[in-house]
Amino acid sequence: MDDKQQEAETTKTDDQTFTIQECQALHTALRALDGRETVEAGVKITKPYRLTGGKIHYSIAHNLRKLERVGKDYAEAHNKLVASTFEGKPPAEQPEKMEQFQKDAQAIMQQPGINLSELRKIHFDDLNTDENQQPSTVIAALLPILTNLPKD
Repeated sequence: MDDKQQEAETTKTDDQTFTIQECQALHTALRALDGRETVEAGVKITKPYRLTGGKIHYSIAHNLRKLERVGKDYAEAHNKLVASTFEGKPPAEQPEKMEQFQKDAQAIMQQPGINLSELRKIHFDDLNTDENQQPSTVIAALLPILTNLPKD
């Protein structure tokens, strides 16, 4: 597989839309760029990553704001589904409704969330991965918005 084929498999084009589920994964990955959680002297702290330049911080903030809107829309749809499915009664008292509820909730997650063109791209080198060593799962979730990916 050549570089262009590999990049096409890992990135979306600007006219493609993320599902709500993909938006949630991207939101989580962007939040993870704040730093690595560690425990020092019994206290949990976040050690900030050293990202290069202010532009990446603006891009992260911009993308988080856009994705938070999707999260709010999802929460509203999910709450409406809960209310209409369980009609104010505890779900634990209505196990017969759970299977359909889970199918409907998953269908919401597959609905369109945001178009990629609304998000700012992030240059791979700005992540400073050699020093920061962000988890591979974070980088994987960010792939659709990363540019200048390293070559094999």
